Amino acid sequence: IAARNGKIYSYEVTYAAYREALQNTTNDPQVTIYPWSILDSDPTKQIASPVDFVFVDGKKAEYAQYVTKIRPLLHAKSIVVCDDVIKYQNKLTLLYEYIAEKQIIYHIKETEPGDGVMILQSLT
Repeated sequence: IAARNGKIYSYEVTYAAYREALQNTTNDPQVTIYPWSILDSDPTKQIASPVDFVFVDGKKAEYAQYVTKIRPLLHAKSIVVCDDVIKYQNKLTLLYEYIAEKQIIYHIKETEPGDGVMILQSLT
């Protein structure tokens, strides 16, 4: 991260996850961890944009809302990866509707039997 002058931002909804994240990134100036949901904040005021890469993992039914929140931070070549999209496909209806409405290019990569990630591109 430091070699590219990169930054990592993480939103941790539960206090336990927040504390664990803090312990795993002790005093790393490239890492900022927020102890709340991205849905409860304005990431455009917290995160330096543009953002090259976003990893989404949280409540599957809220993935469309997460992508909506981070979209203003992205540039033409940004990549967004959504976790657990095969295993929890039945909870991603709103995400698929959002992708269709916004005509977002995506593909799914199986990462293990029965699960995988969705890679979103061209979100700007």
